[in-house]
Amino acid sequence: MSDSLKKRALNILADSVSDVVGTKNLAYIAIKKASDEESNDARQEWATSVFDQIPLTNRREIKSVAINKAQEERRHVLSVRARNKPKADVKIADLGVIWGANAG
Repeated sequence: MSDSLKKRALNILADSVSDVVGTKNLAYIAIKKASDEESNDARQEWATSVFDQIPLTNRREIKSVAINKAQEERRHVLSVRARNKPKADVKIADLGVIWGANAG
C-alpha cells in the first residue's frame, strides 16, 4: 500500500472511530498519530492494539461507517476524474472528399 493510500485509509478509519466512539477515545488518538507518522511502525502497532480493545459491536459499526466513507470518497474521486477528463475532438467528415466533389 502506498504511503498516501495508507494515510488516507488511516484517516478514514480515524474519522469512523470518531463518529462511533468519539474523539476523546484513545483509539481515535492512536490512529490519528499513526496516520501522521506513517513510517513509525511502533505507532501503527500501538494503534492496532488500542483499536482491538474497542468492544466488538463498536468495531463492527466502525467497519460499516468506514466502508461507507471509503465508498463515498471513491465516488467523489471518480466523478472529479470524469469531469476533468479531456473531451475527444469530434471531426465531421467532409462528404465531398469521401464521395468526390462531383459525385451526384
